[in-house]
Amino acid sequence: MSMNDPIARGLAAGWNVTDASKLSENRTLEADVVVIGTGAGGDTTAEILARQGLSVILVEEGRLYYQKDFKMDELTSYANLYQEGMSRVTADGAIAILQGRCVGGSTTVNWTSSFRTPDETLTCWSHELGLEGLAPDARAAKSSAIPGR
Repeated sequence: MSMNDPIARGLAAGWNVTDASKLSENRTLEADVVVIGTGAGGDTTAEILARQGLSVILVEEGRLYYQKDFKMDELTSYANLYQEGMSRVTADGAIAILQGRCVGGSTTVNWTSSFRTPDETLTCWSHELGLEGLAPDARAAKSSAIPGR
């Protein structure tokens, strides 16, 4: 596995991962907190709790995919990464529900729609709407004040 793969790096750093689909007998685990779902909400919650010293178990219905598993093939990706192969809809069929079914959930399937707002747009919002805090230089100053950035 490439060490550019964040999953491979995490496992090398000591992540304790159990693929329940491969278990041949029951297993009992203990933790202070169990978080169901590893998407944006679940993984953030788990990190906050773990940083407070609690032991946390994350449970995900879907599997853990490595960088090598992503073949840039939409048909395969939809079938593997989304609930019901991306065919989940509301009861009346009016709204498609694009819900991830993999470790990372929404952060895995929606990352390509999460991009940094271009400086030109921030500048426009700052000048035309009076949102000075969104100007690129103001955001850069705030970001540099955050530890670890």
